[in-house]
Amino acid sequence: MNREVHVRFRGNAGVKLPCVTRLERIIMKRKILFFVIPAIFSCCSQSTNQKIEHSDSLLQEKLIEPTEKEIILSCADDLPGKKDIDQTKIKGIGLVNIKPDSSLSIYFYDSLKSMYAKNKIDFIEDKNHIGLFCLKLSAKDAGAWFRPLHFYIEFGILTFQCIDTTEAFYKVIVKEVTNQAYWIRKNSFIRFQCWSEYLLETTGVEPINPIENPIRTRPERNSPPTVNQPIKCIRAVKITDDWMKIITDPTNCDQTNEMKDDEKVTGYIRWKSGNNLLIKYYLSL
Repeated sequence: MNREVHVRFRGNAGVKLPCVTRLERIIMKRKILFFVIPAIFSCCSQSTNQKIEHSDSLLQEKLIEPTEKEIILSCADDLPGKKDIDQTKIKGIGLVNIKPDSSLSIYFYDSLKSMYAKNKIDFIEDKNHIGLFCLKLSAKDAGAWFRPLHFYIEFGILTFQCIDTTEAFYKVIVKEVTNQAYWIRKNSFIRFQCWSEYLLETTGVEPINPIENPIRTRPERNSPPTVNQPIKCIRAVKITDDWMKIITDPTNCDQTNEMKDDEKVTGYIRWKSGNNLLIKYYLSL
């Protein structure tokens, strides 16, 4: 609007006005000025509103850069390169678990200042299995960026290591081999856990090296090992610092009716050393 008025004003600048008095000329100029100024303020107001709206749109789930293709991963947990992931390294502050849901889309941002999401995942219902989901990836590199710590879609398990957090976002490692990380927005389907909380909910644990890290009678390095040293059928019941209290649980290895009382053990193992896990853990029976 401002531009149109400005052009009109310049076009009339060299044209002689009809016979009018000086007072009438002043009134006409004031009318033109009055018309121009609101137009300027109107445009500034609109520009400001657009800027605010644009600012509010940053990191919104509706925005994503155009992608070359969308791929649907198999409804099984068959990510290429999955075996290359080192699951014994602790990175960051904890773990982020995502519960699959058909209404859930997760957008990944490389910066909290990003205007567009870099990548996106959607959960879609598996038409062949009620209650199960498949994962749809939107990505320019055909999903090569997506190699989380745990991806077992058949069991509804998707876990990232978390390296930072804000009031509204988590920064998660999306590709374990390269440590590539993105920000994701917090919501009711996303749950953060520290490592100790996470391990207490696993179905079973076992020492990676039972000779160097045996089950001990007390949570001390010089404590004697327990008489029985079961490798299987044990789970965590308490964690204090680097020590994990374990018990034998025959239900974890289908030996409910086979394990004798004298084979059951309660003891302690070291579950980590620095940022290295000293145990294996199991997410399902």
